[in-house]
Amino acid sequence: MKMLRVAPLALAVVAAAGCEDNPILSPDSHDEEYNVAFSLSAEEISTLTEYEVEVVISDHDGAPVTEFEVVAFEYRMEGAQEWSSTELEFHGGHFSAEHMFYSSGEYEMRVVAQAHGAQHAEPIYEHDGHLPVERIHMAVGEYRVEMETFPGHVHEGDEAEVKFWVIEAAGGHGMGGLSASIHMDHEQSGQSTTHGAEEHAEGVYEALHTFAEHGETEVMIEFMDGHGENHQAAFHVRVAEIH
Repeated sequence: MKMLRVAPLALAVVAAAGCEDNPILSPDSHDEEYNVAFSLSAEEISTLTEYEVEVVISDHDGAPVTEFEVVAFEYRMEGAQEWSSTELEFHGGHFSAEHMFYSSGEYEMRVVAQAHGAQHAEPIYEHDGHLPVERIHMAVGEYRVEMETFPGHVHEGDEAEVKFWVIEAAGGHGMGGLSASIHMDHEQSGQSTTHGAEEHAEGVYEALHTFAEHGETEVMIEFMDGHGENHQAAFHVRVAEIH
């Protein structure tokens, strides 16, 4: 792994992961130039949920190292080539930022930093495992309802495929053949749209929708089960503004 080059002082230290009561990432065990403690604010990570990324950087004596042009959290889906980046801000003795995953899957993660006077950022921490990110979900009566949009990160004007998985909680199999509809309610404008849900795979209900406005949109499935009971499950999709 490449190391960040700083000053003429060579530091032989170990990168470590974890923070306070909820460390979720195992440490890299090889020597690096800094101690890097990395954590997320929850042990189980779901899409469309905001988490805090926290990074503490120290030298081999445990003294904080804070003087960087940039410190960023980078992530990519397993098998992808390009990294996405969230810049971290320094406050309270650590670097942190709020972060949200928009697509489920297995993610690679690392921390990069750019020293003052350096041409670009270099990795100072790389996690050797993968972080599983599951679809956002909720329990509704006897069912588990999951939701995801494709593409995951939606911008205003995008047409996206909205999918719901309706799963029997006890047996774990998809509930096919339900009468279902999908409702979109934009929270700021009050604009509402309803789609008849199509079932292309057992227990998976979907609709195409154009997200015309940025901001929060409530996405809800309404379905009637085999007992004649009506159920609803709603989630919030953050639609990005085009600059």
